[in-house]
Amino acid sequence: MKDLDSYLNDHSVRRAGAWAAEKLSRARFAVAGDEMGGLGLLLALETLVIGITGKKLLWRALAAADLPQLQEIDFAKLTRRAEEQIDRVEAERIRAAQQALSIR
Repeated sequence: MKDLDSYLNDHSVRRAGAWAAEKLSRARFAVAGDEMGGLGLLLALETLVIGITGKKLLWRALAAADLPQLQEIDFAKLTRRAEEQIDRVEAERIRAAQQALSIR
């Protein structure tokens, strides 16, 4: 069984996850369209928030695991950074929603 370090550094797992996420995103964006101010931007920002939230939850889980090989990593700082990223993207997402969903 792989240890945590080798699993986290396994690029094939990352590539497979990225490939699957890209295919799902392309399907969603194809339906939403790519016009400026349309639903495509809104969906892209929502997808970004989901990804950042997943990262934040990963940092929390790894901090809670309290593994000796991860003692040097500042998970609280990484969690705060993810929260700041979510706040910035969320502000843009709200603006995009107002623009995309306004009656024209």
